[in-house]
Amino acid sequence: MLRRVMADCIKERHPDCKLRGPFFYSQRFVFFAKLLGKEVSLMRRKGRVSMEKLGQILQMREKRRSIRTIARCLHMSRKTVKKYLQENLHKECLNKNTQYQTHSPNDKLNPDDIPNWAQEIDIELVLKELGKGISYKVLYEELKPTISYFSFWRFFRKLYGLKRQNISIRIIHKPGEKTYVDFCDGIQIFDELTGEVIKTHLFVATLPFSQYTFAEFTLDQKLENFIELHDKTWEFFGGVTDYTVPDNLKSAVSKAHRYDPDCNKSFCEYANHVGFAVLPARPYKPRDKASVEGNIHHIQKSFFQRVRNKKYQTLFELNQDFKIFLKEFNNSIMKDYGVSRKERFSTEEAYLKAVPAEKFQLFNWKIAKVHPDCHIQVEKNFYSVPFHFAGKEVRVRYSKNYLEVFSSNGELLSSHKKIKGIGKSSTDPGHWPQEKQRYLSFDINKAKLEAKKIGENTYKLIDFLFSQSHPLRFLRPVQGMLRLVNSNKFNKEDMEYAAKMAFSHKIYRLSYITDCCIFHVNGGAKPRATQAPIRTLNTIHLHQSKEKIFN
Repeated sequence: MLRRVMADCIKERHPDCKLRGPFFYSQRFVFFAKLLGKEVSLMRRKGRVSMEKLGQILQMREKRRSIRTIARCLHMSRKTVKKYLQENLHKECLNKNTQYQTHSPNDKLNPDDIPNWAQEIDIELVLKELGKGISYKVLYEELKPTISYFSFWRFFRKLYGLKRQNISIRIIHKPGEKTYVDFCDGIQIFDELTGEVIKTHLFVATLPFSQYTFAEFTLDQKLENFIELHDKTWEFFGGVTDYTVPDNLKSAVSKAHRYDPDCNKSFCEYANHVGFAVLPARPYKPRDKASVEGNIHHIQKSFFQRVRNKKYQTLFELNQDFKIFLKEFNNSIMKDYGVSRKERFSTEEAYLKAVPAEKFQLFNWKIAKVHPDCHIQVEKNFYSVPFHFAGKEVRVRYSKNYLEVFSSNGELLSSHKKIKGIGKSSTDPGHWPQEKQRYLSFDINKAKLEAKKIGENTYKLIDFLFSQSHPLRFLRPVQGMLRLVNSNKFNKEDMEYAAKMAFSHKIYRLSYITDCCIFHVNGGAKPRATQAPIRTLNTIHLHQSKEKIFN
């Protein structure tokens, strides 16, 4: 009523004056109000004061202005100015790169002023749950008060206290461009039989454009599992993005760096096979992949709290419940967009690349040193390498069925099929020097020809020895056997008898064959040894197989 009277008065004296919002809070309004003999307070309605006005209060107070002067100039009551000055505000807060919530002396609700609907709620318990990180929404669903969620949130938000938020920028993402992946601590599994508590990890992959998310609980973050989870991600999305942004875990990044990180070689091979590039996030910068971090937060605030009183006995059981939640999560309406993640993904799906039909074969890497016999040892088996690299270190890449050897500069040196078993070898004769190849071929052929001249049993024995892996190691024992005849120490019949006995008893030592020749020469006299001494594993040649050639 007072405004209407004053407006009419102003219209009579100033017909051209336009009465619009800010006019009523101007000095002119105060002047005409005084003409009517009315005291008018131009203080803003009770609420929060902007940071700009707080700055003006501080600046005027620093210039030794009185509270009355500050209140009159800023159109505020003296009581309000005094309250803000008592808050010990500092001028430096205005220069920080922090976005403050507008401050009010009455931010925290007085516990005495509790509304009727809150009388039936244990407020202390709710505040305790909020301190643990439980969300307002979960508590609202559990308590089911008679008011709306917004009223519930506003009441406990004031009671619990306001927090400051750091400034951040909004990044515009292109559809089908990136996938953010990350791990977080999962839900424990309890084995009732053994009483063991098994820790799990939650793998989460998010498309930042649509926020469409795939997630699954797993037992570890090893490379094999990391790649398998990516395969499940592409299958869930129905395609592959151009880039993947992982955290700095060892399965993705071998050496973290702010500007030039070293990616895991095996994971890079997987990325090249599938068709995406790896862009590791900066160390200790979770906002580089804010979308997946936010979804992890939502999952922890909803699913983790929903099942906090349930005990799982198997990983399969946990993932089955989580699949149901994940479907609800992707179909829930997002407040920022007004549609669900699934609906936004329907527009992004066309931008994804097709998943390769051929499955990636994981290779392991190791450093090996080439032995003097031009072989390297991998998983207790031996593979040949060109003789030029004897004594040098090489890089070995191997899988379940295949093995490749590379030099330090990445040159492919040799390739072999993976050997099954222990103590076996895969040798390419071309890896020997030419003189060694001629020597090996000449001596073996010559030894076989000489053995054939002695007799059938001798040839059978020598041919058997040369058929073993690395036949070069039997050259000297065979030469010793042939020398027994060539030196006229024994005749062919003695050697034939010794070879027959060696095959019968499966003893191939030169000393035993010599004793057998002596036994035959002496007409049945007992030789000095009926059996060769057993060789220990430490004395066996490096490439000796576990076949019982020597006893």
